[in-house]
Amino acid sequence: MGRQILGILSALMLLSMSIPGSADAAGKRFNRVKPCRAISSLGGIGGQANHLLARNESRWYHLRGKCGVPSDASAVAVNVTMVGANGEPTDHSGYLTVFDAGLAQPGVSTLNFRPGQHAVANSAIIPFKSNKTQVKVFAAYASDNATGVHVIVDVFGYFK
Repeated sequence: MGRQILGILSALMLLSMSIPGSADAAGKRFNRVKPCRAISSLGGIGGQANHLLARNESRWYHLRGKCGVPSDASAVAVNVTMVGANGEPTDHSGYLTVFDAGLAQPGVSTLNFRPGQHAVANSAIIPFKSNKTQVKVFAAYASDNATGVHVIVDVFGYFK
């Protein structure tokens, strides 16, 4: 029940942020798409099912050409969610960084989490500055013995 409420609130927040026809500083237009689950390590969307991200692990996922995002999009608007292993609260703190797979990892996180949290979500705009069609998800944890986490990425728009 709690996850359903979190999902509904996240979707409502994202829809309220989606203003069709708005432009970013580079003159690119924001294009809203029907919210679409592009990545879920829980359900195997975009990769293996029930495959936790381990400490300091990176994974590559395709976002361009999926969920209505054209292959020439300059950026994608997403909601990134961390879910504890088996839906349990995390036993550690850490962060996830989502970025263009053709570039070096930035020095900022996309979302942070702490011990005891079942799920944490954050919206982000991931720019595509390389010719790659993929994003990379990097997971970092404070503990060597930490249980991995799941990642979910929902697309709600793109810039072109």
